[in-house]
Amino acid sequence: MLEQSFRREEPDLEAGIPILEGPILVVDDEEPIRDELTGYLGDKGYRCAAASNASQAMEIIRNDPDVCIVLCDIRMPGQDGLQMLTAIRGEVAREIAFIVLTGHGGKDEAIRALRLGAEDFLEKPLDLRHLLHAIERAQEMLALKRSQQLTQESLAAEVALKTASIRRLIREVEIAYEEVLDILALAADFKDEETGNHIRRVGLYARFLAAQLGWPKDRQRIIELAAPLHDVGKIGTPDHILQKQGELEEFEAAVMHQHAEIGAKILSHSSDKVLACAANIAAGHHERWDGTGYPAGLAGNAIPIEARITAIGDVYDALRSTRPYKPALGHDEAVSIMINGDDSTRPQHFDPDLLALFARYHGRFDEIYESLAD
Repeated sequence: MLEQSFRREEPDLEAGIPILEGPILVVDDEEPIRDELTGYLGDKGYRCAAASNASQAMEIIRNDPDVCIVLCDIRMPGQDGLQMLTAIRGEVAREIAFIVLTGHGGKDEAIRALRLGAEDFLEKPLDLRHLLHAIERAQEMLALKRSQQLTQESLAAEVALKTASIRRLIREVEIAYEEVLDILALAADFKDEETGNHIRRVGLYARFLAAQLGWPKDRQRIIELAAPLHDVGKIGTPDHILQKQGELEEFEAAVMHQHAEIGAKILSHSSDKVLACAANIAAGHHERWDGTGYPAGLAGNAIPIEARITAIGDVYDALRSTRPYKPALGHDEAVSIMINGDDSTRPQHFDPDLLALFARYHGRFDEIYESLAD
């Protein structure tokens, strides 16, 4: 039988064929052939494992992750070699090279084996020189695939590292951008009696209301950054008017009212989303739902939504804060004035839907105020 299965010509391969670290698995239902192959390959420096059927072969492959080349006969009892190849390809994730052996196969069977992923197809009786060539080619293929995988993993790691670096830089830019917005807002507040905490609270009130309206988080963040710039136009208001104790004269009030238009002009020279939103807020946060506000006397939905939102937080915070012309009020009194009105503040000044949200969630406004109290 051995004489019918093998040709013993000495291979004329160059010395130095790389030897696998793991074993070559020989799968054949004929014990003499298994012994001959494992013995011959062992003499050439290869470690070998042997199985008499597909079931044994599958068990060895599952338990030994170093098996990466399989020599398998096609015709075997039970599951044949091609069925085994298909099963292993579907179950095992690692790269395994299959060299299919048969004494009965023809062209169609060879094509089928190659289509299923076999690396080579050898007919019995085997020419051992060709067998060693096939094993060498399989080793080279596996080495190439491993090199490609390592390259991909290295590239993936490099991309991940660069992505993390880019994200860090982006975050640094975002932080710097937010700090510039804070500085711009504080520049106006330093001229006034208001504080840095006031502008931060107004931003948080605005974001909270935007969230209750169902705005996406990126838009919530935009209004949180933009709302603190609502009074940036006060940079252009004379100090003696800003800091006057008591009620303003009519002409002084007219000058004060100009801060809305000044702020809008300052902020409207940019296409940036935050600054565009801030320009709308600066222009419209003193407009009133009933049309009695300034500077344009807009009413209802003609007032930009971001300005209507900011107006709720700005008025609430002003009521809670000390000003040259008034003492600070407690939360309950401020809420009552917002909802019921007093001599200067009326509920009809506000978007009714937003005022309803304020009435429902005013406790959250109190929490924000207390967390950043002056």
